[in-house]
Amino acid sequence: MKDKYPNLEYHLIVNKNNYNYMKNNDFDGYGIKKSLINYDDINSLLKNNKKVSIWTINTYSEYEEATNRLNDLKNKVSYITNYPDALRTWNNLNNKNKVKIKK
Repeated sequence: MKDKYPNLEYHLIVNKNNYNYMKNNDFDGYGIKKSLINYDDINSLLKNNKKVSIWTINTYSEYEEATNRLNDLKNKVSYITNYPDALRTWNNLNNKNKVKIKK
């Protein structure tokens, strides 16, 4: 696909079945399931100029767990949610630096 449409970005949706592909493929970004957050792997992706999204953050407890696990990387990734207004509210309550929210 990259040969046919080189101007498009390609992102891999990462789950437990394809987690190892993050280390072997040249995607522009990775959408990582929230239960698979691994600080070192995400830090490595970001250092290699890859975009990282965490999915799906739909409750305050999921938001809190994800941002705690990401630590200082929490503002360098984006979050995928079904409830962007709620996520924005949680972020405003707990974080002076805004996280990126994808609708």
